[in-house]
Amino acid sequence: MPNGYSIESIIVNGLFTLGGVLLGSLMSTIRDLLALKSNQKIEYIRLEHKNRVEAYKDLSKFVRNLEQTIWPDNEEVFESFIEVCKNSLDGITASSPYYSRKVIKDLIMIESLYNKAMIDVNWEIGPEESVKKELPRIVENLYKRVLDDCQKWNR
Repeated sequence: MPNGYSIESIIVNGLFTLGGVLLGSLMSTIRDLLALKSNQKIEYIRLEHKNRVEAYKDLSKFVRNLEQTIWPDNEEVFESFIEVCKNSLDGITASSPYYSRKVIKDLIMIESLYNKAMIDVNWEIGPEESVKKELPRIVENLYKRVLDDCQKWNR
């Protein structure tokens, strides 16, 4: 071989060069896959946060509507409660995965009152009295819990 190079050294040099190129390509591919997975996680978190915010916006509207039903000057608390729940409760409970456990517990209590009001049974305490008695406490707790949950996001 001219200039003192042997075939073995050329082959070894070529193999090391090829190995370096393959290793570099592999590292680049791994880095790109990790970045893609990271971007997917970020997008998932962003979408999850957006859905949670929308769920809590709807829940806040629902709570405000319930608060209006229990105003002291509202003579038709029971009918207003039925109307608010009929219009909104299904959509609110569908977003339950985004709510805290305490909020879900309050929503279950509201749903129970609504179901009791809708079922025509001879109750010991009529559904109207139950709604008038229990709804203000439940709505107050729910309002506080929604505010607490939203404040936790800002920390």
